[in-house]
Amino acid sequence: MTPAPRCHGETAVVLVDASNEPDLYAAYLLAGVLSTNCIVDAGDRHDEKLPAATLALMDTATLTEGYAIGGTAAVPSGKLTVRLVWRRAGGEDRWATLRIVGDAASNPAKLPRVDPKLLPETQSPSQSGDSAADTFTDVSAGGWHSCGLRVDGTIECWGYEVPRRTAPPSGTFSAVSAGSLHSCGLRVEGTIDCWGINHQGQATPPDGTFTAVSAGGGHSCGLRTTGVTTCWGSDDDGEATAPDGTFIEVSAGGFHSCGLRTDGTLECWGADDQLARTSTDEIVRVRDGRSSPPDGEFVAISAGGEHSCGLRRDGTVACWGNNGSGQATPPGGTFTSADIGGKYSCGVLPSGRIAC
Repeated sequence: MTPAPRCHGETAVVLVDASNEPDLYAAYLLAGVLSTNCIVDAGDRHDEKLPAATLALMDTATLTEGYAIGGTAAVPSGKLTVRLVWRRAGGEDRWATLRIVGDAASNPAKLPRVDPKLLPETQSPSQSGDSAADTFTDVSAGGWHSCGLRVDGTIECWGYEVPRRTAPPSGTFSAVSAGSLHSCGLRVEGTIDCWGINHQGQATPPDGTFTAVSAGGGHSCGLRTTGVTTCWGSDDDGEATAPDGTFIEVSAGGFHSCGLRTDGTLECWGADDQLARTSTDEIVRVRDGRSSPPDGEFVAISAGGEHSCGLRRDGTVACWGNNGSGQATPPGGTFTSADIGGKYSCGVLPSGRIAC
C-alpha cells in the first residue's frame, strides 16, 4: 500500500519502501513519534533516484530533516540527495528495524541520530555552510568551553583553553560531552577518548567499548555495551561509584551522577548535600537531595552542578536538588527534551521553542 502523505507545513519526512509491509508499519509508527504526516515512498530499491511524485511532495521549504526506514538495501543512500539532514532507522533485518522504531515510540530519546557514514557524498546539509565540515549534528556546553560534533564525525571545541581543553583528538566520533574542565568523545568504534584537565583522572577513560559517555565535574561516566555504567575520576562523594545493574542512559553532574534504568526509573549516586553557613558562621552540611530522584517512569535524565532533571514519559519535567536560583522548579506543560547546567535548566517545547 502506498502512503498518502501530506508534507506541506511539516518539518520531518519519513522515507520508506512502501512495498515492504514491516518497513511501512515502522514508518507509520515513527511518523507518530515525530508528529508528521509526511510519509513518502522511496520507490523500487533498484532505482537510483526517488520517484518524481515523491520529489514533488518533498518540494516544500518547511522540511528540514529526513528519516530513512531500513538499511541501504531498502533505501539506498544515493536516494538521500534532497537538501535535508538525514538519519537512518534501520536494523540488521526488517524486524530489527521495527524493534528500533518501537523503542523510539516508547522512548523518544532513542530516536536515531545523524550517522555521517550513511550520508551520501553529494549531500549538502540544510543548516549553515556549504559542506559537511560547516555543519554540526550535536553540541555540548561545559564549564568554560563548548564542543560540537560535525557531520563528518570530527569534533571541534572552543572557549577558555587551559590546558588543551579545546583541543580534541583527531578521528571520527559519534558523540561528545563537555564537562567542567575536560571533555570526552565516543568514537565510532565504541571506545572513549577524553582531553583537558586530568588532575583527578577524569580524562583517563577505561578500556572497552561503550554506547554513551558523559563528562561531569571532576569525573566522567560511560555506558558500556552491556548496559553497565562505569565511572572514573574524582570519587570523593561517591560520584564515580556507580550502582550495580543495567542502565540505558547515564549523566555525570558536578559531584553526583544519575542513570536511567531499563524500567524507566531513575537512580542517582554521589553527593546529596551541600555546605552552608549558619547564623553563627558555622559551616555545616545541608541535604539538598540532588541524588534523591522522584519515583515514576522517565525517558531521559540530565545531571547538573547541584541539581538534576528528568523527562517523564508523559512529557513533563521533574527536577530535584539545590533550588537556590529556581533551577529545580521547571515550568508546567510538556517538553520533548531537557538539559541542565550549573544553576539553570532548559527544555525544548513541542513547538520547538526553548524554555529555561
